[in-house]
Amino acid sequence: MRMAHTYANYMPALWFSDVENGLMARLDGEVYATTDGGKTWERTWSVDKSITDMFFTGARDGWIVGTEGLVASTSDGGRTWRSISLPTKANFTCVFFVNKLVGCAAGYGGEIWHTKDGGVTWKKASVTGLLTPSPLASVSFADELHGWIVGGNSDPLEPSLLSPSNVILATEDGGQSWKLVKL
Repeated sequence: MRMAHTYANYMPALWFSDVENGLMARLDGEVYATTDGGKTWERTWSVDKSITDMFFTGARDGWIVGTEGLVASTSDGGRTWRSISLPTKANFTCVFFVNKLVGCAAGYGGEIWHTKDGGVTWKKASVTGLLTPSPLASVSFADELHGWIVGGNSDPLEPSLLSPSNVILATEDGGQSWKLVKL
């Protein structure tokens, strides 16, 4: 579950590969690593954009996303990061990879991007049935073809029971195209 900005201004994403090794990515654009179960942390990367989500397919291969089209990857467990240039300034809120090659990122305005080569190249997905651009909050895949994204009226980083998420999108082609699912 994501936390509201007021409660998690600096630590929106956390990932542990085992009881000793973990990463923390913060909204201020900094990534920290621990090798002693969180007793001490070392900054491994910094970027001038907010980091909003992080996903790993194992102990070594991972991705982070954030504001202004931020996508970065690591192949050494988060010790070093490589920025990936996308032709968008989308504010990504979520990322998910089925394996180290097939993945998807989504965010505000209903923008969804997908990759089939480990994030080397990304393509904007087509979305049908979504009448207004909606913030997208979470993405998940069951296999390389079938995935779902949820979001809607509620701000994904400041959820509210008064304005619940009301959008579910589904794909059957690995994220190339998405269709609105009736709730």
